[in-house]
Amino acid sequence: MKTPQVIKKFLENWPVKIICLVLALFIYAFYQLSTLDSKTLSLPLNVISDGSMIQSTAITHYVRISVKGKTEDLIQITESDFTVFLDLNHYTDAGIFEVPVSVILSENAIKINPLEFSCSPETISVKLEPRVTVYAEVEPILTGSLAEGYKIDSISLVPEFIEISGPESMVQKTLVLQTKEIPLEQRNYSFTKNVELIQKNKFITVDGSETIGVTIAVSPIIVQKTFTSSLGVFAGVHEGLEVRSLFPEYSVIVSGAKNEIEGFALTQYSAQIDCSMVNDEGTYELPVKLFLPSDFTVTSLSPGTVPITFVNIQDENENGDEQ
Repeated sequence: MKTPQVIKKFLENWPVKIICLVLALFIYAFYQLSTLDSKTLSLPLNVISDGSMIQSTAITHYVRISVKGKTEDLIQITESDFTVFLDLNHYTDAGIFEVPVSVILSENAIKINPLEFSCSPETISVKLEPRVTVYAEVEPILTGSLAEGYKIDSISLVPEFIEISGPESMVQKTLVLQTKEIPLEQRNYSFTKNVELIQKNKFITVDGSETIGVTIAVSPIIVQKTFTSSLGVFAGVHEGLEVRSLFPEYSVIVSGAKNEIEGFALTQYSAQIDCSMVNDEGTYELPVKLFLPSDFTVTSLSPGTVPITFVNIQDENENGDEQ
C-alpha cells in the first residue's frame, strides 16, 4: 500500500478514531486508578509564624492526608514522609484569611511512582492580628496565713517584670502575670521560693524564664500596751534609814512583739527606785527605773519621778530609849 493511501486510510472517520483514542486512555487511567490501594494518615499541623502578624484564633491540630499507590509502595509510607504546615510569614495585614495547607514530601515518598495524595482540609480560616511585645508585671499569689502574731513586711520578685508577646488584643489584656500559689504555711520567718508563672493564654509567649524568685520578709507584729502597777522595790536604802512611803502607782506604755506583749505582766521586780544616793532623812524626788525584757520599748512612763520620804530609825530608837 502506498504512503498516500495509508494516510488517506488513517484520516478516514478521524473524529470517531479520536473519540476512541480518548476513551481508551480514559479506560486505561481508570483501570490504573482502580488497581491502586489507598491509605489515610493523620498528621500534626505546624504553624510558621515569625513575621509581623500572628494568629489569634485556635487552629486545628491535625489534618488528614489520603494517599493512593501500589500496595507494596503504601506499606513503606508513614507519617514521617509528610510535613504539613501553615505559613503565615508572608501576611502583613490584619484580618481573616483562608490559608492553604502546605505539604512537603520526603525523599522516600518522592521516588514512589505512581503516588497520589490529597489533604483535608486544603485551607484553614485564620484570624491574624499584629504581633506586639510588652513587659507584664508579675503578681505573686499567696495562700494560707502566717503564724499568729506575724506579718509580711515586704515581697521581692526576681524578675518583677516579664517580656511577653502575642496578638495585640490579647496582650493588652495580659499586663499582669500571676504565679502559682505560694503557701504561707504558718511560717514565722522570712523565706525565698522559686515558683512558676500561670500561663492561661496559649497565644501569649513568655520570653525568658517562666520561674520567678519570690522572697517574703516576715517579722513580728509590733503592738503597744499600757501596764499599771503599784508593785516595786526600794533598792539601796542605807543602814539607819527607812522608807516611810508606799511604792507609788505607775503607768507605763510599752511596745513590742504582739505575742510577747500579750503574755507579759508586771511583777514586783519590774520597777525599782534607787535610794543609794540618799544619806539622811527627808523627802526626796527620785526616779522610777524599769526592768523589762530587752526587746520591749518603753514609750512613756508616768510618773517618771516620785517623792519618797526617809526617816532615821537610829534617832527614833535613841528617843525611845530616853523615854
